[in-house]
Amino acid sequence: MMGSKVSWKRRVTRAAYILVFNVVLWIAIPSLLGEVLSQTLPSTPLSSASFIYAFGAVITALQTLAALTEGMAVSVPFNSGGYIASAYYIWAATEGGNLSFSTSGLNIALGFAPIVFLLMLPALFGAVRMPILFLLEQSEVARAIPDEI
Repeated sequence: MMGSKVSWKRRVTRAAYILVFNVVLWIAIPSLLGEVLSQTLPSTPLSSASFIYAFGAVITALQTLAALTEGMAVSVPFNSGGYIASAYYIWAATEGGNLSFSTSGLNIALGFAPIVFLLMLPALFGAVRMPILFLLEQSEVARAIPDEI
């Protein structure tokens, strides 16, 4: 919870796990996928190593900083920023759900924007949820009323 005390040992351990997980999720897997896609779709953003490393580094840094500042007010912008960056990464990597390529004189266009919106929805929901949860935890409304006998 945001308002409860969190030890530095827990923060550092959680940040280390998040760092490793994010490097695998946002850098290693897209790099492998980009290598495969670069042969058939050379114009996709995933075929660019700089795109993958830049977004992977931003998302990983924001989420790691959020874990290191867990329980503090400064963790809210880090969390929300990480969610927004991951949603934009999904949007940019899929080119907004519109992929087009040509092979052997044949032009092919794929439109799957609704699926991309569904993939982005959890990240955007998290970006909105974090500040609201923090504000609710700081207000009297969210605090439990002690039982008096």
